[in-house]
Amino acid sequence: MNDLAKIGNADSFERVELEALKNEGCSTDNFDHHASLYKGIDVRLMQLSDGSFNGRLGLGLSDKIAIHLSICTRSVEQHMIADANKFVFCVSPSETHSHAVFGNASLNSSVFILPPRGEAVAVVPEDVPLLTMTLDRDLLLQCDGLLPTVGAWFQAIGPEGETINSLTLSSRLRTDAFAKLRSAHGQLDKQHLRTMDQLFVSNIANSFSLEWLKEKRFLSPKRSAALDRFLKARCLVWQNPHNLAGNGQHAIFQLGSKRSVEQAFAERVDMGPLSYARLVRLHNARRKLSDPKFARESIGNIAAQEGFWEWSRFTSYYGKHFGELPSQTRENAAPSDLSPQAMAG
Repeated sequence: MNDLAKIGNADSFERVELEALKNEGCSTDNFDHHASLYKGIDVRLMQLSDGSFNGRLGLGLSDKIAIHLSICTRSVEQHMIADANKFVFCVSPSETHSHAVFGNASLNSSVFILPPRGEAVAVVPEDVPLLTMTLDRDLLLQCDGLLPTVGAWFQAIGPEGETINSLTLSSRLRTDAFAKLRSAHGQLDKQHLRTMDQLFVSNIANSFSLEWLKEKRFLSPKRSAALDRFLKARCLVWQNPHNLAGNGQHAIFQLGSKRSVEQAFAERVDMGPLSYARLVRLHNARRKLSDPKFARESIGNIAAQEGFWEWSRFTSYYGKHFGELPSQTRENAAPSDLSPQAMAG
């Protein structure tokens, strides 16, 4: 096992909840649209595995709370930034069969907490569900059931987030989140929804307080040097994905030996840094092809802007990874008055 958190395998996921997600969740074939459905957290997705994307997101929403139950047909990297007044909680919907990777945790019994304005990266494999909750900061910190020492601990969480290893706590959060999703479904009475919100927050506060009283502290895994190396290298790639053939590659391999950096990427995203940088450039090209601001830019020019100088190689990479040609992406996003000449490569 590596030191990235594990999120449960879909095979052991509660069948009732998974069926509800399949039947009632919001379905989309666009990972950017899927990411935009999250509330209380800014999410950016990058598709890691090849093929057409389909994602489904079950939502439980109120003014102060949002519960997200997500599952995607492709492995995705999920970059998250919490809103200025929200705490984010991530847990596995399952207690067994660790499968996915996440942030700076290590066990499938982990609870990951991201503070307001905190930032973290998750990697979630194909067809593996992820349970994410966002909670109003003041609503949690002012809850009577939250011990002052626990409230102080929450306020001291750094921007990279914190992990607690506790099967009891993760199980409580799962149970409370599923109960909230079920009870809120189809409920229109605002007073009843507010009461459910208060009960949900009270349960979370009590769960953390009880865990603190039991241990007098929260058990958190130490983040390894290998994970730090990957996150720093990843940041360099995103800053300039075009530059890995020269000075950018040199900067990345200054973080450790070439083998150690390549191994860090392979263990976490199942590819090397050069292939990862190519994916970043492919996603940048895809977003430009879908953006009206680039509607009259030729596909060839967009490919060149992202460092793809050979048309046949670009279309081959693009088609294999996204399950459609660049021209199809543009046609699906093009305004009705866009001329055929502007849409041409």
